[in-house]
Amino acid sequence: MTTTTAKPADAIRAALKARGISRRQVSVVHDHYSMGSSIRVRIRDAAVRLSVVKEIANAHERVDYDRATGEILSGGNRFVDVAYDEAALAPLTAELLPALQALRPDGTVADLCIGFRAFITRQQPDRVIILDQSGREVVNCYDVRYAARLLAEQIADGPDTR
Repeated sequence: MTTTTAKPADAIRAALKARGISRRQVSVVHDHYSMGSSIRVRIRDAAVRLSVVKEIANAHERVDYDRATGEILSGGNRFVDVAYDEAALAPLTAELLPALQALRPDGTVADLCIGFRAFITRQQPDRVIILDQSGREVVNCYDVRYAARLLAEQIADGPDTR
């Protein structure tokens, strides 16, 4: 099982290297266990786009589902998890946090950086909602710190190109 997990992890590393992304910028760790395996990809440099790394890494995920119920079948699955490392986004998160903490729970919309707007609903004074330039909701959560982290991730990943 180790070699079957190591090969996809090596392929991810090679694909990242081909895109000019070094091992210092992104770490790829694989693990195997009795019923499957996993590959954990952590982006250590906020300049690296999450969407690019996900596109490369998720091509190596293999999960089997039951056709009738849609449930994940046990055994032989390879899960891939891609995320920014907490430390990579810490400076940007710290920069965004004061603006989000200053939001009033009266529904007033505040302009944030780079075309994002945020507000806290009157009905749920602990819920933070962040909208992009087009008015599309990109963050909806109950914790200001977590909202800052999610917004930092949105900004680091760059504009939506879908």
